Amino acid sequence: MNFQDVVPFLETNHRGVISTKRANGATHSSIVVCGAYDGNAAFVSVVPSSQKVKNLRRNSSCTVLAVTDDWRSYAVIEGEATLFDYANTEAEKMRVMLREVYTACSDTP
Repeated sequence: MNFQDVVPFLETNHRGVISTKRANGATHSSIVVCGAYDGNAAFVSVVPSSQKVKNLRRNSSCTVLAVTDDWRSYAVIEGEATLFDYANTEAEKMRVMLREVYTACSDTP
């Protein structure tokens, strides 16, 4: 299955779990809101010092599991994360991107 096959699922199911790797190799999992944005799976981390962000800065490999509200169906996306923040993205582009990602990861249009 390729990513385009799961885009419709990600467009309507925004509850998820991201798994990253700790420095010692152990898995760290965290609940996130997620969705499809710009041809990729996306999630927002509000706290830049969160463990998931620290882990992704060290090792970009991650897995996002998106689930339905009743936890009966799910999709798993594995790959490399690209982190965007105000340190590596121009302020206006970041503002627009945040708005678009929040919309993509939201149950409200």
